[in-house]
Amino acid sequence: MKSKIQWGSVQWLLSALVIHQGDTFVSGHYWSYRNNRSVWYHCDDQNVKKTTLSSIQTVINGTFYSTKRSAYLLFYERINVNDNEREQQKNELEHMENNLNNMVTIRNSKTRQLLSYEQEIYDAVTEYDMIPQTDTVSNRNLWKIPMTGKDLFTLKFNAWVNDEVINYYFALLQQRNIENVQLNQHYPKVLLLNTAWYTQLKTGYDAVKRWTKSIKIQRNGWSGYQHIFQFDKIIMPININNIHWCCGCIDFEDKKLQFFNSKKGIGSSDEFFNTISDFLVKEYNDKNISDINFNINEWINEDQNTIWLYQRDHNVVGDGLYEQYPTNISIALNQLEICGTIQVTKGSDNYVIVKDTNTTANEYTMTSTGSSLTYPQQINDDCGVFTMQCANWICDGMYPDFKETNMRYFRKRILCEIIHESILD
Repeated sequence: MKSKIQWGSVQWLLSALVIHQGDTFVSGHYWSYRNNRSVWYHCDDQNVKKTTLSSIQTVINGTFYSTKRSAYLLFYERINVNDNEREQQKNELEHMENNLNNMVTIRNSKTRQLLSYEQEIYDAVTEYDMIPQTDTVSNRNLWKIPMTGKDLFTLKFNAWVNDEVINYYFALLQQRNIENVQLNQHYPKVLLLNTAWYTQLKTGYDAVKRWTKSIKIQRNGWSGYQHIFQFDKIIMPININNIHWCCGCIDFEDKKLQFFNSKKGIGSSDEFFNTISDFLVKEYNDKNISDINFNINEWINEDQNTIWLYQRDHNVVGDGLYEQYPTNISIALNQLEICGTIQVTKGSDNYVIVKDTNTTANEYTMTSTGSSLTYPQQINDDCGVFTMQCANWICDGMYPDFKETNMRYFRKRILCEIIHESILD
């Protein structure tokens, strides 16, 4: 443990520690040490007393494995900050606070109660057939997609949502995202693709390489953009054998591919990851991009329906991310399961203990990483609605953590948004 760290021209001073003592991260005891004006304090529940850094070192050094006592978290403060940097940090904090407040406002608006006339619009279309199925309701959207009464009828509860509705809704999302970026330069810049793009891509890169030329991107409303690597994210609907919809995301900011599937067991995340990885490599080379560095080996794949295993025993070499398994291998948490040599038992409501029966050394804790396992799962035929709302959430920089119980409401809202030809606030 270092009390001071030099990183280039920047110095960092140790300011606080969180200590854990116990055999597992879900048992034992935690306490902390805090440096306040060069005086260290030992904070243990309601007991606070003065101590010294040397005493803290004695508690930690040499006892990591023998007593299972370790510095769980260490906090450092930058100590050579000039006035300009302080002002910049202040502005960044204010920006983060504003973003958080805006996020709360946006999240609340996405599930606000429908107004009475909006409910009446939905009933008129789905219950009373007041719009003939062959009539064109609207085609005034960014992609000039016509919408008929027959298409709108697929938003009736528990009906399969067709391509036209998804494409129309993605066009509305694209228009809104462009407007938001014009108003706020920090807003996520998202390129949305239609339902045909991924299907065509699976036949080969040549089938879609013209779709992402600069002139095509600019015709979509992104004036001045030359290639897809200038975006923060790309979102696409994925049709699985004409029986299921998923949502895929290319995240250029965090260098990761994300696969959102509302029904485990249908659709292959590996196929998506391989297809998109190959596309990105070929796209980068085909467009002769020189202003942005790209290396697909730096990217990670996130299946939002995958459980990740983390090593629990620090004596095992390679502490950290160990291996991943699909959730359908062994998810029966209420009983012991044997999967090859992997033994799974319930540890609590939130994790299971995974142990390789070939050895006594390797023991792991199965848990979710980041937002894994939080993507909601469908009960009815709502996969198209899940896909549209997943894109909606990601466009606004939020993880799609809505509920399956929201689906009936979302169907009504999407229909009203199509009638209004814009995303509702």
